[in-house]
Amino acid sequence: WAALGAYAFARRQGLSEAAAFTSALAFALGGFLVARLTDVNVVASAAWLPWLFLLVDRLIAGAPAAHRGREAALLALTLGMAFLAGQPQIALVGLLAVLAYGLYLSWATRQHGRVIGLWVAALLLGVALTAAQWLPGRELAQLSVPAGAMDAESLASSSLHPRDLVGLVSPFDSGTPAGWVGYVGLLPLLLAVLAPFLAPPRT
Repeated sequence: WAALGAYAFARRQGLSEAAAFTSALAFALGGFLVARLTDVNVVASAAWLPWLFLLVDRLIAGAPAAHRGREAALLALTLGMAFLAGQPQIALVGLLAVLAYGLYLSWATRQHGRVIGLWVAALLLGVALTAAQWLPGRELAQLSVPAGAMDAESLASSSLHPRDLVGLVSPFDSGTPAGWVGYVGLLPLLLAVLAPFLAPPRT
């Protein structure tokens, strides 16, 4: 599902079938999803990310006026699925990513208020669809670990240290790649750098 979404989004961006297929492999078989195969809920949430990008792109930059309501409904449903997959942290990262992407598209395409309003409404509806999960979860949290029980050091124990960013290109830099999940391979990174120079000019 992750690969299919990445392929569809890449094709939406005008990439060739071969380039889209490479993009799909890089995303679905990259370090993050493969390293998290034992965390099914993480993979299930992350697999919806390219679909979110695809639907935001279609809603803001491509859908005919008559189809925008349908695209907004699909975006809301997809966002809801990402949250209900069981890993709200991953879904929240995805929500922030598509917020940034939607803002960029709105600026780049000079969209009017109605389209932006549909996009915002779709995101709000997507979050509302998950209320049956996060409202009881919020109540449970208040009955479990008391607020302030964890200090700042404990909360930041799994944070990414800036020196670990070298793992993007060299996962064995620290001796073992077991704790690093951001590596996608040197070939995809190289292709990403070369893409602006290899892509044909847009007409």
